[in-house]
Amino acid sequence: NYMICSKNSDKRKQSNIIEKYRNIRELRKEFCLSELLAFYDVPKSSYLNWAKRAADDPDAGLRERIKKIFDDTGSIYGFRRIGLALRNEGLTVNHKKIRRIMKELKLVPRMVKSEKKYSSYKGNVGKVAKNILARNFDVKEPDRVWASDVTEFKTDEGKVYLSPIKDFCTGEIISYRLRSYLFFLTALPGCDTVRECQPWLMIA
Repeated sequence: NYMICSKNSDKRKQSNIIEKYRNIRELRKEFCLSELLAFYDVPKSSYLNWAKRAADDPDAGLRERIKKIFDDTGSIYGFRRIGLALRNEGLTVNHKKIRRIMKELKLVPRMVKSEKKYSSYKGNVGKVAKNILARNFDVKEPDRVWASDVTEFKTDEGKVYLSPIKDFCTGEIISYRLRSYLFFLTALPGCDTVRECQPWLMIA
């Protein structure tokens, strides 16, 4: 952990120094070089060496920008996402060029392990209902076969659960309930169980 923190700190320092160099170059038209060097606390020789390299390399500014984006995003951006970041700054660069520069600078994005999504499923809990329909969903008469299930929805106020009762013959929703917790609709309003309403029903 100490080594990782140390490397990240060195990257931030290097990025800050380059940012100072760029500011000095942009402000030289308005201010004296000696004043800018003193203000940014930068050695003259270091700045001049950087300025010479930047002049010799037409892509020097782009290299610095790619390196800064890569470092500022935790070394996880590849050439596509860096290209999008540059585009958001108003700079459109061919993805092949970005990939080449990243290869030259040895900028290899690190892999980030995605967090495993939480699942509350723990296998079969309780009794498993008998398969009384035997996959025979062709019901000829209404009010003979009803089925119920639960569907989860995500809303701005959190998760809600919808449990309807459907008639397999007509496709009609006989009743439904909406709750903020997981449940199964096994009774209609005014009845302790569905069978009290329709004792001849086959319930799936």
